[in-house]
Amino acid sequence: YKEVLDTDKTAFIKKIYFSRLPKDERRKIIFIATTKESYIEDALCGEINESIKEDNILGFLECEKKLIIKWFKENKITDNDLRQLSEDLNSYLFTPNPDNLKKGQEKIISYFEFYKLSKLQDKVLPEVENLIKELNETQESFYEWYYSFDYVLDISKKLKDQVEKSIWIDALGFEWVGFIQEYLKSKNIPIWGTYICRSNIPSITSLNKPDFGVDREVGDFDDLIHKNYNYPDSIVEQIRELKKILDKYIVPEKKTLIFSDHGSSALVRLCDPCRYDGEFK
Repeated sequence: YKEVLDTDKTAFIKKIYFSRLPKDERRKIIFIATTKESYIEDALCGEINESIKEDNILGFLECEKKLIIKWFKENKITDNDLRQLSEDLNSYLFTPNPDNLKKGQEKIISYFEFYKLSKLQDKVLPEVENLIKELNETQESFYEWYYSFDYVLDISKKLKDQVEKSIWIDALGFEWVGFIQEYLKSKNIPIWGTYICRSNIPSITSLNKPDFGVDREVGDFDDLIHKNYNYPDSIVEQIRELKKILDKYIVPEKKTLIFSDHGSSALVRLCDPCRYDGEFK
């Protein structure tokens, strides 16, 4: 990196990015440069457009991730290609089996797998439609399935006694559990358990906020979720914000409980919502 300091840094990095150096070497150099000088990423992204070759993609620049997502939507690449091109997007698509998953609840894993693919393609895939129709066919079938899951505050109260630190992140749904796991593992932070839970309906913060003490309440992710959704920028912004939160509050020295009140959906804007009449349970 010292060589970069003694030359035109932006021009040097552009040459490295488009060079024939092995990808690992290019990634290492450019990661150091963009970490030390944030403006370099903006300058470099100004040179990255639709005509770039896949071989040049390093996968960690925000403009690259946006481009990869667009390629996926346009069917220029497969989901396997997408996973190979970006570590962050690969982590996002990972959906772990939670420790408290019960018999008859297995389809929730398929739902989240196809939901995330739908979000990245900005369309409701048939697999998502079919699962929703099956599980939410009637008010009775919806409630029976939904209330078979553990309530988030019941599980969190039990787990809180087993940890040294607790963090409540507003609007952080199960959609992000796989990404959190993979990101923390990359930081050598062990994962001690994964749970899937439901909110009380309506799934608003006032009905699902913890009624017990927590070490930290974080509202930054919820603030971002409530901004206007712009595809694919919002997806990349959510990844960036979640990394920022994890870097700030999670350390390997302390066993930490991360939980939330509810998640969010990028697909409701693409279809008519289904609302059941009557009192909520």
